[in-house]
Amino acid sequence: MPWLKNQQEWTGTRLVFELLPGQLRFTHEGLTPDKECYARVSEGWREVIGTNFLNYVEKQQIRTTYQLQVDFRQPSAQVFKSICDPGRWWPEDMEGIAQALNDEFIFKSGDAHFSKNIVTEFIRDQKVVWLTTESRRGQDDFDWSGTRFIFELLPDGEHCNLHFTYDGWVLESEEQRLRELCDQTLRQALVQAAG
Repeated sequence: MPWLKNQQEWTGTRLVFELLPGQLRFTHEGLTPDKECYARVSEGWREVIGTNFLNYVEKQQIRTTYQLQVDFRQPSAQVFKSICDPGRWWPEDMEGIAQALNDEFIFKSGDAHFSKNIVTEFIRDQKVVWLTTESRRGQDDFDWSGTRFIFELLPDGEHCNLHFTYDGWVLESEEQRLRELCDQTLRQALVQAAG
């Protein structure tokens, strides 16, 4: 944690996991309110134990980072314009717009799937980031809220390279399928839309 003045605040502390009937009790012994890192680390443990670990145990849901690179024959501006118009290439119905910072939009497939998203980063012709703020899948209540879809464009003469990152939630049993869907959507549908 490079932001700490005292890099030794965790030295001598203990992470304790107690398994009780129907319950996990987690304690970071030695992490006290007088420590500089107390507030941020306490919040971090709530996320790691209360969300990430709980989702994994209950649903075999894991946080994953998947990256993909796609070469385009078109310039960055043309590809960026297509990324910002996902209604033309995303494989679900879309409501709303994704063409500027803080734009909100929804993807849905009838009652089977729904995700509300917001544009959290927007650098014209270079980078756009979508954050899923609310989601649900009807068949199993799978929730991928907090997932980020990161599109970064790097010019290459008259062409460009897209560096895509999926940073978020997936059911462990569906991780390979997620990779295949991202690959297919970006390498085929987005390439066709940008063409």
